[in-house]
Amino acid sequence: MIIEKLINSKTQTVIFFFIVSIIYLLLPLLKLFELNSETIKIFNLIFSSIILFFSSLYLTNIIFEKSIIKKNNIVVPIVFLALCMPVVDFNFLMIGNLILIISLNEVFNLYQKNNPFTNLFNCSFAISACTLIFNYYFGLFYILVPFSLYIFGNNSWRSYFVSIIGLLCPIIIFYFLKFNGIYLNFEKQYVTNILNIHELKYWIILFFIICFFSTVELFVWINKKSSKSRRCFYVIFLYLIVSISVFIFSRNIDFLLFSIAPVSIILSNFFIYSNCTFSFVCGFAHIYSKFRFISNLLLITFILNSLYNRFLII
Repeated sequence: MIIEKLINSKTQTVIFFFIVSIIYLLLPLLKLFELNSETIKIFNLIFSSIILFFSSLYLTNIIFEKSIIKKNNIVVPIVFLALCMPVVDFNFLMIGNLILIISLNEVFNLYQKNNPFTNLFNCSFAISACTLIFNYYFGLFYILVPFSLYIFGNNSWRSYFVSIIGLLCPIIIFYFLKFNGIYLNFEKQYVTNILNIHELKYWIILFFIICFFSTVELFVWINKKSSKSRRCFYVIFLYLIVSISVFIFSRNIDFLLFSIAPVSIILSNFFIYSNCTFSFVCGFAHIYSKFRFISNLLLITFILNSLYNRFLII
């Protein structure tokens, strides 16, 4: 089964993942060459692929380092890249999304720290800078900071004060530069090519089926997780809610990019732990094997569907 191969992966499996991921991300190049597209479009695809690939690896490192998902695996980057299927052209929101993932790491570092001032300042500073440079909707992600302080038990006035200082510093710098004729706003420079909903209908249906199982699995078994993992998942859920809120308020489909990180964590948690869950619930080997087959089938189908649509994206 594919999931078993991706958990506690051997070196050969990891190398194979790297090769397939690069091929997958660059699949639209075939269409670009066929259409004799401009060189700038080719470089856009290559640059966006590099950022997406690096984002998937960085997110995976966070998940392992913070023991949010304890099993060593490469399911997380695979699901992340599969969810990135519609994204082809580079836009500045990709950089903003990577900064948010880095900020998420700073948020997780708040756990069991008495004086997490550096982490708070870095996280608030990054969110504030993104708000000013990319889009003011980024400011909604600041909600993660006070919420995380409460969840991780860092409720001191100094922590909140430091986070506010981090929030204000980029604003002061931004308006100082603006006063001196230097502008750092890329809000209008968003371009993303995606297939229409009709062309992605099977991919979307499959995605929501997996989301349903993933949500049920996590809600049912979240109390069985460690204290740290459980609290981190509360933050991840808020991250997802804020991401969807940003998309709804902005009415810009490009902003769905921010939801990829939290969704990929939730879906990966299902694929990794579903076998254990089904085994515990069922208690019968033959039923367990059927559910294990279903979870593997869902992952394989989702990967193949993403590959197919990635090729048709141009």
